[in-house]
Amino acid sequence: MAHDVFISYAAEDRPTADAVCATLEAHAIGCWIAPRDVLPSMDYGQALVEAISQSRVMVLVFSSHSNHSPHVRREVERAMARGIPILPFRIEDVPLSPSLEYCIGDIHWLDALTPPLEGHLEHLARTVDILLSRSRIPPDIEGKQKAPMTGRVAVEAVDKEVHVEAPEPKLATPPAAGAVLATAPFGLRAGALVLDLLFAFIATAIVATLAAIPAMVNPCQDPDSLCVQDAGWFSTMWLVLPCYLWVSNAFGRSPGKWMLRLAVIRNPRRQIGALSVQEVKPLPPGWGLGLARTVVSLASLLALGLGCFWALRDSERRTWHDLAADTLVVRLE
Repeated sequence: MAHDVFISYAAEDRPTADAVCATLEAHAIGCWIAPRDVLPSMDYGQALVEAISQSRVMVLVFSSHSNHSPHVRREVERAMARGIPILPFRIEDVPLSPSLEYCIGDIHWLDALTPPLEGHLEHLARTVDILLSRSRIPPDIEGKQKAPMTGRVAVEAVDKEVHVEAPEPKLATPPAAGAVLATAPFGLRAGALVLDLLFAFIATAIVATLAAIPAMVNPCQDPDSLCVQDAGWFSTMWLVLPCYLWVSNAFGRSPGKWMLRLAVIRNPRRQIGALSVQEVKPLPPGWGLGLARTVVSLASLLALGLGCFWALRDSERRTWHDLAADTLVVRLE
């Protein structure tokens, strides 16, 4: 007969084994149990071996009797050799014999030590159903059956419902408009940098000039006062310039980059592993990484632009400030 579960037990535990079989079959789970399913005139050992080979789960009724039964030990060893999951249903609290400890010592038990037995049998039926559902492997795209599950299975207790875990979602389609296409070439990056510096100096010059209006309205011929005014103008300019760069880096879009369809994004491989740039929705650097880019970019400019020219030798065209913040400058659709 067709079956999913092989019930292994010692002869002294026949009443419990019959109860296990009846409960499982009441839940539409086909079982094989000796001697009921041994065909007349068939060799007993051959029937056991064939039944185990055709099973998908073995339920072991574990007690002091089955613990020392050579027949049970051989059945368990045969199931292990076939890669069939073994579910120990423990009805007595006894330590494993050395032979069974070698086979199932690291498998999670399903205890049925406290009465009534019927509640534990229902729990057993739900657990077996879960094991069977997990071992139903659909064919792959070529129509070939995947390799059967091998090894021993640790069974966790299931109290109420059967929950099937859905596979983790994967990016099946590229992002919509604004998706990242490729890292920006050095020429476009240089053009955006020139435009950004131009806009930055214009903005800071406007702010510094506005700050100097009071001194322009009330001119003072004192040389010391003029020096203070000049120092205030330049200090205001160099205060606004880093703030301008910081805001641009934080949002990833400065005026120059916006005009040339460029953007600064976090390294996509840092975001979700090893996916290519084309598969990742762009994320702006944010305030923390933007500050790191700003500090290193100013240092790069003070070093005669050496950090910017580093993009010529980097495989992903990254500058010093890109490396410091782990960001990329990319072209957008």
